[in-house]
Amino acid sequence: MRVHVATVVLRRIRSVRVLPRYALLILVRALIVRKVNYCNSLLAGMSVQLHDRLQSVLNAAARVIFTTRRTDHISPLLRDLHWLRVPERVKFKLCVLTYWCLHGTAPPYLADNLFLTSADNNRRHLRSADSPTLVSCRVERHRMRKRLKRVLSCAFIMTRSTDLSLMRV
Repeated sequence: MRVHVATVVLRRIRSVRVLPRYALLILVRALIVRKVNYCNSLLAGMSVQLHDRLQSVLNAAARVIFTTRRTDHISPLLRDLHWLRVPERVKFKLCVLTYWCLHGTAPPYLADNLFLTSADNNRRHLRSADSPTLVSCRVERHRMRKRLKRVLSCAFIMTRSTDLSLMRV
């Protein structure tokens, strides 16, 4: 969803003044937050400009729900809505996908392409093979392969350091 489209939708929602807060919350979740969350794991390593633009959309959506001014602090509003900031959303999604892959609940197109180094029979048994690192299958383009390894290994490290019982989706 383009940022301009999101702001137009928010302006239209804001123009309807008779809606109660729970109805505004349902509308914003359905029309804005769902679009921001769609494929957000692909946004790993995104530029600061894109991060700021998506975060401004979420901030504006929170302000619409609580009918606050632009000069008011946004952190308490996001906390009350239980919304994560954009980079935290991306990291959380990557952690959930990695957890699913490692525990066999991910779709086959993801689970078949990610596994622990120790589970790979083609690798030599070095000391590093016992470390909790991930290996992804060959990707045709070198740049994509490097990025995929970096993103997934980062997500795996974060899943190892966080309480996985909180990650039920």
